[in-house]
Amino acid sequence: WPIIFSQLDGILKMTEGMTVYVGILLFAVVALAIINTLLMSFYERIFEMGVLRAIGTRPRTMFGLIIVETGGLAIIGWLFGVTLGTILMLILMKTGVSFEGYEMSGIALREPIYPAMRLYQYIVPPLWALFFTVLAGIYPAIKAARLVPSKAMREGG
Repeated sequence: WPIIFSQLDGILKMTEGMTVYVGILLFAVVALAIINTLLMSFYERIFEMGVLRAIGTRPRTMFGLIIVETGGLAIIGWLFGVTLGTILMLILMKTGVSFEGYEMSGIALREPIYPAMRLYQYIVPPLWALFFTVLAGIYPAIKAARLVPSKAMREGG
């Protein structure tokens, strides 16, 4: 079919390329939202973190605390997303997605399109999301590690 419908083959290749660009853009937006969430959480608990530093918690431990918190946020998001996505896919696999009335390259789409679930979509994108989430958590973790106890307790209390 790539020879017969070369235009459709070109569209599919372009779609694959654009998926990468849109994915990068979405991950960047999500990373900024995660940084915002973590920084808000950090500033709300700055007094408590100052107390932790004052009683002898090492900067490396503070860094690890924020990174573990970020990983937990990513895992909870993954579970929620996979559950919601699976429910939606199961519904669409039964009903299909209707493109009736649309035409592409002279071909009228009359039949609904039924999506298929693949193991890839439950492994690769979530791993990328976990990676970018933990990467986004590095900046707030560095801020927590560099916290000066006396200043933090004065600002947060």
